[in-house]
Amino acid sequence: LGIAASSISRQIAQRERDLKIDIFEKGGHKMRLTAAGVALAEYYSTRVELHDTLMQRLTELRQGRVNTLRIAIGDGLLLRPFTRALNATFAAHDDTTIDLLTTTSPEVQRLVAEDTAQIGLALETSSDVRLRVHATIPQPIRLIMPATHALAAKQIVGLEEVAEQRLILPSGGLRLAEIIQSVFRENGLALNPIATSNTLQPIIDSVKAELGMALMPEILLWDELQSGTLVARPIACADFDETKVHLITRLGQRLSPAGLSVLTALSGAVAQMNRAGS
Repeated sequence: LGIAASSISRQIAQRERDLKIDIFEKGGHKMRLTAAGVALAEYYSTRVELHDTLMQRLTELRQGRVNTLRIAIGDGLLLRPFTRALNATFAAHDDTTIDLLTTTSPEVQRLVAEDTAQIGLALETSSDVRLRVHATIPQPIRLIMPATHALAAKQIVGLEEVAEQRLILPSGGLRLAEIIQSVFRENGLALNPIATSNTLQPIIDSVKAELGMALMPEILLWDELQSGTLVARPIACADFDETKVHLITRLGQRLSPAGLSVLTALSGAVAQMNRAGS
């Protein structure tokens, strides 16, 4: 902070005298907040957040701007059930514009945690105490192929069989790529894909053109699987059954009325997709 430690200590002591309660635990080499200190820190954070929200709103009013709601969505997750939910919600909030940010799932998590986006939809987020999960869709990774492929007749496909196929896989940097590579590596199998892509749509298009197979959650091919253009088959590996899609906000986020409506609508779409998949 560029302030002498002794000066900070005096200020803490003065604040404790003013409040007649300890803010930090006494003794030890590390500074630890008491319950009162935690309450004060949370109060301060809330005040700062409210002040920033007010200043932003006043700026928008001065400049005649409408409200903007930023939603970060993982690559491939802007599906028809979600777009329907968004369209229905924003019809009732004409004072709000939507800013959709489509990016990788780790980046979605970062944008929401840092308050750049107010709502996020991401595949398999890592643990972050700054985030709150509102809804989850279990999405096991499946082997995706054209309905005419010979393996489509099987009920379940082994890892060794998968490794022998012509695969088109996501490239490094995507959370899906990390999961796939780690599972095969831990099972002593090497993957030699015929092609990779840093976005998912080219992979889906290649499978539809019967150039190869893909490994991805069914939700990323919602329309194709619903129409029967492609089929998904389970893989004999429990690790592939653990992936999920999460609807997230930052913990303590104060959403606008439009934001709350969007969150409710997206949660409903998640529930609908869970029912459709069960």
